[in-house]
Amino acid sequence: MDITPQIESSGFDTSIFDPALVKFYQTEEGQVGLPFAVFPGAFFYRPDMFDEAGLNYPPQVYGEKYVMPDGSEVDWNWETVTEVAKLLTVDVNGLNPTEAGFDRTQIVQVGYEPQWQSILSVGTFYGGAAKMYSGDTKGSYESTIPDSWKESFQWLYDGMYGEQPFIATGPLAGAPEFGNGNLFNAGKSAMGLTQTWYTCCLGDFAKAGNEFQLGIQPIGVNGEVNGRIDADTFRILKTTEHPDEAFEVLAYLITTGADKLLPIYGAMPAVPEKTDAFFEAKSKDYPFVTEESWNVFVQGLAYPDAPSSEQYQPNSVKANARFSTFFDLLRNTEGLDFDAEYQKLIDDINVLYNE
Repeated sequence: MDITPQIESSGFDTSIFDPALVKFYQTEEGQVGLPFAVFPGAFFYRPDMFDEAGLNYPPQVYGEKYVMPDGSEVDWNWETVTEVAKLLTVDVNGLNPTEAGFDRTQIVQVGYEPQWQSILSVGTFYGGAAKMYSGDTKGSYESTIPDSWKESFQWLYDGMYGEQPFIATGPLAGAPEFGNGNLFNAGKSAMGLTQTWYTCCLGDFAKAGNEFQLGIQPIGVNGEVNGRIDADTFRILKTTEHPDEAFEVLAYLITTGADKLLPIYGAMPAVPEKTDAFFEAKSKDYPFVTEESWNVFVQGLAYPDAPSSEQYQPNSVKANARFSTFFDLLRNTEGLDFDAEYQKLIDDINVLYNE
């Protein structure tokens, strides 16, 4: 249900949220929700690995530059991330991919991992949010994935199988010593771009004596910061016979009731005045994380992906499964004909959209 009439009639103050977050819940149907439990993104990184490589840490304030080893200041974008990640990738002999003699078959540490991100999230971070289909009825649906997302998929593949790899291939990422896919937690990745929910489960990482800090999300190829926010949201069905009363309950749940609910969700509050308690609890789990790092998540609330990469798609279950198959193909296939496989993906998606 579009809750705009209830927001206006009740006088509910949406200014308690970041305006970008409120817009995040606006669709063609109207204002279909309000922020509650949010999970903004950030670059998790290992300071000790940066120190060992003689590299400066990622910036922690949006708009700040990154300082390269030669002292030059550059944008923290995907080109910079790529160059830094290469220097943080190490083989069994301590060589990185830019050095002669690097053995790509004996990698012991990678520079970057899109930790638990879908292929669609990779596209969003790299190229910006986009509506994934056009058309309004079966038979008229067509994929509208932007060229920047295709570029991101190629970038991801080159990061694994290119001349200077800096991302773990599927077989390497799936190895037990690499955490069976949970590379950052296993201490095998110097950087990992993921959301706030990842702080739920880094206990083993910390117990092993490892520490992490947080950096900002990169500038995308469109020249803007392309963030991603996962969210848990309460909705009201259009069919409700009591829209005003339902909104009263929703308003309670996301404000006063949130004090009890949010710890159960393990989520960052969308209301800024509630974030201190959240980070106090997180600091007990990870006392080494600085206030500047936690603040990266707060800043990240201004960079939602609208529309989300988890947006509605026609025949969504089958469509998402096909995207997952393509992601698996990229991660596990050396010598792939990328253009041919990408075209197969788009052709299959168009068929699935119109089944």
